[in-house]
Amino acid sequence: MARKKNSKPLNGSHKTELLKLELPCEYAGKVVIPSIRALIVKTLVEDYKLTKYRAAKMLGLTPAAVTYYLSGERGRKLIQEIEENQDLIKIIKEVSAIIAKHNGINSLEDYMRYKTSVCRICSQVNVYAKMAGCH
Repeated sequence: MARKKNSKPLNGSHKTELLKLELPCEYAGKVVIPSIRALIVKTLVEDYKLTKYRAAKMLGLTPAAVTYYLSGERGRKLIQEIEENQDLIKIIKEVSAIIAKHNGINSLEDYMRYKTSVCRICSQVNVYAKMAGCH
């Protein structure tokens, strides 16, 4: 679609307008879910004493991704906010326990628990989900 002759490009103050167009799940995929994964990885490695390789295999990640999550190079944006909420940390610990106990997500029941838990956390910390009334 061609731009009108006198219309301005989307830059500067118009970037803010673009942010309003972002769907809650887009933001979740870029920011929220990596933060949740980082905390699950941290729990599996620190609390369950799993190696980075084992945690990666259980979560369907590469060992390099696990290293990035643990170092804070990936997923750091909302970690502090999630860690400050004991209800959300409880969910992270429950999900981590399921993953550790079952050696990953190996059944539909485990997957549904995982999905529901991630969605519950996301709806609490995702600013776009809050604005859109997601629950």
